[in-house]
Amino acid sequence: MSDNATLVTREERNGNAAANRPTYRPQVDVYETEDRYFLVADVPGAGESDIDLTIEKDVLTLSAKVAGPQFEGLEPSWRGYGVGDWRRSFRLSEAVDREGIDATVKDGVLRLALPKAKESLRKSIPVKRLD
Repeated sequence: MSDNATLVTREERNGNAAANRPTYRPQVDVYETEDRYFLVADVPGAGESDIDLTIEKDVLTLSAKVAGPQFEGLEPSWRGYGVGDWRRSFRLSEAVDREGIDATVKDGVLRLALPKAKESLRKSIPVKRLD
């Protein structure tokens, strides 16, 4: 995986009204513990009110609107990086408890905690000795 975000194509924007505005696919790390999954997504420039998380038909979609820097009366003659919105989707399995998902954002990093459904948690089965 590259260090740079991937530009999302127009087809992937699903009719985004801001057709001339670039939309990027954020880089995401996924971790797993015994009782939950964690997704850590880089969404620079996005704050709590800029991020929209939805689940529809087992698909978790992360969308974020980001306003670029504005300098009154100035137009950039060169840009070192692109400013745009963020969008990425993930298909959730039945192993995820959708009601318990928790999301936080700090310094442009979105953290999702997805608890595992009780039915999918590892369970130890005791073995009894027969006499």
